[in-house]
Amino acid sequence: MRFSHLLTAGILSGLALFGGACLAADEDAARTVVNGFGTLGYVHNDRRDAGFVRDLTQLGVRDRAYAWRPDSRLGIQFSHTTDARLQFVGQLVLRDQPSQSPNRMLSRAFVSWRATPDLQLRAGRLADTMFLMSDYYEVGYAYPWVRPPVESYGVIALNHYDGADFTYSLHDDDATWRIKGLVGRIKSEMPRSRDASYFIDTNDL
Repeated sequence: MRFSHLLTAGILSGLALFGGACLAADEDAARTVVNGFGTLGYVHNDRRDAGFVRDLTQLGVRDRAYAWRPDSRLGIQFSHTTDARLQFVGQLVLRDQPSQSPNRMLSRAFVSWRATPDLQLRAGRLADTMFLMSDYYEVGYAYPWVRPPVESYGVIALNHYDGADFTYSLHDDDATWRIKGLVGRIKSEMPRSRDASYFIDTNDL
C-alpha cells in the first residue's frame, strides 16, 4: 500500500475519532458534526469507438469495458461551529481522479464567518460555484439521477478553488437575492492517458 493511501486512511480515521469525541462533549459547548456519504456505481461502455467519463478529471471507461470507478465515491465531512458566527469545515472525498494524494482528496477546507445576518465571509478551499449543484456535486443522494447530467456537468475540470468569497443577501417580500464575489487560485489535472495529463493553473481568479 502506498504511503499516500496510508496517510489518507489515517486522516479519515483521525477525523472520525475526533468527531466522535466532540459529539460526546457537553451540548452547551461548541458543536462538532461528522457526516459521511458514499455512492457505489457500476458503468458499462458497449462501444469501441467512444469512451465514457463522468467529468474531465477522469480517464474514463473505454473499449466495451465495465468499471466501478467513474461513479463510485466515498466522502467524510467535518464541521465545527464555535458560535452562531464562526464555523470550520473540512471534507475528504475518495473518487476516480488522477491521484489519491491527501491534497487531491481534500475538496473542502475553509473557515466561515457571518459578519452580519446578511453577510457571510469564507476563506480556504471552497467549492467551485459555476454550476447549480456545485456545493453537493459529490453527494449522490442529493440529486434525482444516477449522476448529474453529463451534457452539462461532464465538462467540469474544476472541483474547488483556494481563495475567499463573500455572499450578501438582499430580502424583499417575495424572494431573497444574493450577491456573491470571489478571489483565488484554481489548480486542476485532466488525464490524457495513464501516463500523461493536462494541467490547469490559474492564479488570478
